[in-house]
Amino acid sequence: MPDQPKQADGFEITTGGWAEMSDVNKRALARVILLALASTALAACGGGSTGGETPNLAPAAPKAPEPVQPQAPEPQARVAVTNYNTPEYQRSTSLARIQALPAYEGGATGAGVTIGVIDSGIDNSSGEFSGRIHPLSKDVAGTRALNDPQGHGTLVSAVAAGGRNDAGTFGVAFDATLLVARADNGDSCTTSGCSYLDDDIARGVDLAVSGGARVVNISLGGSPASGRLLTAVQRATSAGVIIVVSAGNDSGSQPDALARSLLSGSISNGLVLVAGSLAPNNSLSSFSNAAGASTDRFISAPGEQVPTTGLSGRQLSVNGTSFAAPQVAGALAVLADAYPTLSSAQLVDLLLSSAVDLGATGADSVFGRGALNIANAFKPQGATRLASGAPVSLSGPEVVLGGALGSGVQLGSALKDLVILDRFDRPFTVDLGPNVRAVTARLDLAERLQRRATYEQRALSDRAHLALTLAEAREARIWRRLGLSDVTGPRKKPLGGQASLAISERASVAAGVGVSPYALVEGARAPSQGVNFIADADRDPFTPSGANGSLSFAATSLFGNKARAFRVTASASSGAANRQEQPYEWARRQATPKVSRAIVRVASTLPWIETGVSLGAGRETGSLLGATAAASFALPHTSMNGTAGLDATVRLGGGWRLALAGELGVVRPGAASDLSIITGATRLTTSRFSAGLLGGSVLKPGDRFGLRVSQPLRVETGGVTLTVPVGYDAARGIAVLEDRRASLTPTGREIAVEAAYMRPLGRYGVLETSLFRRQDPGHSAGTTADTGAIVAWSTSF
Repeated sequence: MPDQPKQADGFEITTGGWAEMSDVNKRALARVILLALASTALAACGGGSTGGETPNLAPAAPKAPEPVQPQAPEPQARVAVTNYNTPEYQRSTSLARIQALPAYEGGATGAGVTIGVIDSGIDNSSGEFSGRIHPLSKDVAGTRALNDPQGHGTLVSAVAAGGRNDAGTFGVAFDATLLVARADNGDSCTTSGCSYLDDDIARGVDLAVSGGARVVNISLGGSPASGRLLTAVQRATSAGVIIVVSAGNDSGSQPDALARSLLSGSISNGLVLVAGSLAPNNSLSSFSNAAGASTDRFISAPGEQVPTTGLSGRQLSVNGTSFAAPQVAGALAVLADAYPTLSSAQLVDLLLSSAVDLGATGADSVFGRGALNIANAFKPQGATRLASGAPVSLSGPEVVLGGALGSGVQLGSALKDLVILDRFDRPFTVDLGPNVRAVTARLDLAERLQRRATYEQRALSDRAHLALTLAEAREARIWRRLGLSDVTGPRKKPLGGQASLAISERASVAAGVGVSPYALVEGARAPSQGVNFIADADRDPFTPSGANGSLSFAATSLFGNKARAFRVTASASSGAANRQEQPYEWARRQATPKVSRAIVRVASTLPWIETGVSLGAGRETGSLLGATAAASFALPHTSMNGTAGLDATVRLGGGWRLALAGELGVVRPGAASDLSIITGATRLTTSRFSAGLLGGSVLKPGDRFGLRVSQPLRVETGGVTLTVPVGYDAARGIAVLEDRRASLTPTGREIAVEAAYMRPLGRYGVLETSLFRRQDPGHSAGTTADTGAIVAWSTSF
């Protein structure tokens, strides 16, 4: 291809206000006016136009930066002792738009990184670049001075790396070194711009590579690159140098021909980026070429009303994709400063993957990969894992606790300040405490009402009784549509029931599906549909869930005489654990936790009182007291438990009775998972109790009344040991580990007080009412007390 001249990608300039002019300009007002008039006449070259934009007549208004608080990387993060949110930063409004402040506060300013700029030279007398112009910088088109004759190169350099000196504005990578290749063609520069030959641009690329530039900015446009220029770019990208090219100002659907020619896979090696211009409202600038077919290597950056420094220190507001490109180049220099171990391909990947999606979802033909956002690039990208190796999510819970463990505050506290790695192996210090969540303490009133409304009881004979619980899926959907149920996923159709048979006057057997062994301990006596307590929120982790087809068996025998009789009941059950469904990916991959349980109860019956002593033993697999976790936080997979309980029912006369029950338990966790940061667990002790006053035929024959105080199952002592990563040696890829101890005792104690009443209405159904209050619901101290009332009427039709 013949060597055709390229031109500076079209741009516009607006002069700055008097207050922002340098002292030199103030002393030479006439010169400033002449320069301003000349600047407004500049037009695009290289096949670009100004897009019909009218130059602004006032400096761009400062825009307050958006507050961003990304997690700082380690160990590259440096102690921020400087205030970067200064008036100079606030005047540099495009920096707020690309959210550069978090990078500066983390210590990344482009220091030690070289940016190559191939353009019309630079104002090397300007204080904006003092001490940061690379000694190899030169005129590659002749033997002229480096000094910029037209201003475009100075503006581009200032956007990329203008100095932070408390005057005017500063550039994206204000501490970076600039390797400037002046490549304008002889005396071609006029007020309309300069022209550039491909051979000279190629020499500029080679110069930047030889000078150690990490990124090269080419804010030029025109015909496709010549063979020599393509070869130079190929050498650069093969050496790991990133090339940023402006998209052009033709309002076209595709980038400029020069940019497109450099994107060829064999030339770019994935290290050529094209920059389009964004208007202040984040739409594509009317003059900017769009991404077109170059979606995967196109990124958008502010290109309108970009405040910067021109010749003689003048403060200007400029428009054009020429000024979007150096913001991308400066951002790459900042990232290279922050993460020196990342390859150039990784830097490009990081910049593109952290862009803010605009337009159609994903990469699109207008904005490409989206809007440049430096703050996002300093956040973890992709799949994350603990520095010690196990995968971890930052977006959802990793541990879901059962009710007996409360809200897990102590466990959450032990997960603060952990070091994770993202897909680029960058370390971040994060607080994973919020990843510990408790089963909601809120009562699912609809679930409880639904469960009772479908209860049916049948006496098959004098000796045989049957009780069934049926719940239709369509009924569950009604509760959800009314907003009265916490269940969000499809509810399975539970089927539960129990049958009992009296073998003789002194022996009976019972069997159940989806029934707790506690429900069978009464043997052959027919189940009684008494008062129902709403606030009994005890999700018993020792008991299989009825919705998952658990099986229970019981046998009862009576010993002694009428004066002193003892009833001995043995019961056993096995099935799926009674826990809430968890709509998390890691939970769906896990097998359903299972529990098995055996209970022996010995009861003594006297005319006015019945007392009972019960002993239980069980095994839990796949959870710990109903708590489940992802692999990184896996609790001991198997545990054994034992309980001892006392109960008493005192007959007070007149149909009234006092019911008391209490239970203490011990849980012995098994070995911890090899993948988990939870490396050990001590023995847990548990407790629960209830006391109720129950009466029948209080206001009307057949009604029921109950007053109850209860505490659901709660862990009283015990905890876990965690071995967590608190540091990371990036050079050796080794995590620094620390052992931490976390108690599993909840911070509060739930006490529920409830008054309930049930009254049959004959053929009109059943009326139930309840008034309750739960203090510290979910055993979480400081949680607002749960107070409520229920009035329910159910009937068949």
